[in-house]
Amino acid sequence: MKKIMLFVLLVPLFVICISCTDSTSSNSGNGLPSEFPLEEGNAWIYERVGYENGIQNTTLLDTLYIAGKYEDYFLYSWNPESYYSLIKNYDSKLIDYGIITNSDTIFYDVPHIWNFYGVSGNLDSTNYVNYDFSNIDSAYISVLSDEEYFDKTYDTYLFEERYLTPAPYFRMNLYINRLGYVYFEYFDEDDNLMQTIRMLEKLENFYPPMININNTIMSKSSNYKQNGINYNR
Repeated sequence: MKKIMLFVLLVPLFVICISCTDSTSSNSGNGLPSEFPLEEGNAWIYERVGYENGIQNTTLLDTLYIAGKYEDYFLYSWNPESYYSLIKNYDSKLIDYGIITNSDTIFYDVPHIWNFYGVSGNLDSTNYVNYDFSNIDSAYISVLSDEEYFDKTYDTYLFEERYLTPAPYFRMNLYINRLGYVYFEYFDEDDNLMQTIRMLEKLENFYPPMININNTIMSKSSNYKQNGINYNR
């Protein structure tokens, strides 16, 4: 399971690229999202497939939860027995502001941007000096029109991110549409596929069990499916 890391809070000196351009949507009935679907009780069931030397070696089911709220932040977790990320939609971005663990509540001095909405192309880190980009080597957003998920078509963002140091992967492809995160791909430093995560089902009013995290009851019911490796997103 990936350890949640508190990133070094440095203003990056690099420029990822020149500019971002406004993204456009096709005539799909499910156009591009303008924000992540943060609603209490939203949950997503995923299949995680691990690879070693190009060979599939593990398959697990996993669940991502929006378990409730802490102050005005949504509680986001792949592993609610251990942590909740404190996130919200703000200014056409999904932003990670901090974390609640079994021992502490931490607000980052410099929050992390997880998703961008309404832009495409190469991202320029100098446009986001109030956010942590210290481990990002490059980031690019493209728009895929009329991608099929669950027998419907959706315009979908593809967010490609490459890292300076392993996290524990060196490159990630993230597919995002109105359903949420529909597909992840993770690669090692030699660009070998390490893991895929594919959405199997989106649920509503589905909560993890009631768990006392940092002396606070964080969720509402006993529904629970958890089996995978934890990543921040």
